[in-house]
Amino acid sequence: MKALSNSGNRPALPPLSVLLECSQQHLADLELISLDRAATCIRRCQEQLVEAVEHREIASVAGWLRDNRGELLTFARRAVAGEAQSETATLTMARRFVEVV
Repeated sequence: MKALSNSGNRPALPPLSVLLECSQQHLADLELISLDRAATCIRRCQEQLVEAVEHREIASVAGWLRDNRGELLTFARRAVAGEAQSETATLTMARRFVEVV
């Protein structure tokens, strides 16, 4: 027995009259097929959630870099020029980055 589909190829429960006429085996098959498809949908959802989180992380880093561009350029210029940055200043920047991400 195959579950009926409505528009958009989404699952639809067969009419009750059809279900009442099904054998135990057909009902068991419908149950297992539906559980398998539900598990597949959940796996796809989890994969999409991971991808969405990764995109949010990229956006956060890009936003932080955009917001702190001047400070970062100043830091880079000092490093290139050989000016020593104290460990405290470096840790402060790292902490600010971690707070954003």
